[in-house]
Amino acid sequence: TVLLPAWPMRAACAHFAGAVTSDAPSLLRRMAAAAGVLYNASGKARCYALPRSALDGGDGIWDWQYCTQRLPQETYFNLTGGRDMFWRFNKSAATIATHCTRRFPGVVQRPGWIAATSAFSSAGSASHIIFSNGEYDPWRSGGVLRNLSSTLVAIEVPQGAHHLDLMFSNADDPEPVRAARRAELALVREWVAQPLPRVAHTSD
Repeated sequence: TVLLPAWPMRAACAHFAGAVTSDAPSLLRRMAAAAGVLYNASGKARCYALPRSALDGGDGIWDWQYCTQRLPQETYFNLTGGRDMFWRFNKSAATIATHCTRRFPGVVQRPGWIAATSAFSSAGSASHIIFSNGEYDPWRSGGVLRNLSSTLVAIEVPQGAHHLDLMFSNADDPEPVRAARRAELALVREWVAQPLPRVAHTSD
C-alpha cells in the first residue's frame, strides 16, 4: 500500500518553489516530480505510460461507464494545444461515439442517460440521497449544492477534495471533513432506523 501525502496538490506544487521560468529543462523536471506525487507515489516508476488517445479514459477504469452512461458535459473538454499544456484534441459527440464503438462493439451507448434519469428538480423525484461537495473538488460546480427536501440533503465540505469524506479517515484530515462524515453517518443511521413504507399487494 502506497499512501499519498496529505494535501497532495500542495505537495505537487511545492516542486515548483524557486522555479525560474526561463529554465525549461528545470521546469520539465519539476513537472515530472509534481506528476509523480500521484503517478509515482511509490518512487519506483522510471517512466509514465502515456495514453494512446485523449479518449482512452484517462486512467482507463472509467471508460465503460463513460461510454454507457455518458455525462453530457464530457464533450466540453477540448484540448487546444495553445491555451493548455496538452496535445491538440477536439472532443465531440461523434468522436466519443466512434471511440466507444471501437472499444466496446455492440454495447448500447446512452448519451445523456445520467442527466435524464437524475433530474432532482423536485422534492418527489427521489429520496434518501446525500450530495456531498468538497470545496476543492472541480466537479463541485456541477453538484447539488442545496437541500432539495428533508431526504435530499446537500453537505458542503470546506477544505474537502473529491469524495475525501468517503475515504478512510486519516490523522491529517481537516476538521470540516470529519464534521461532514459525522453528519452523513447521522443521516444514514436515521434513515436506516425508519420503518419501510407498506406496499399494497394485489392478487390476480
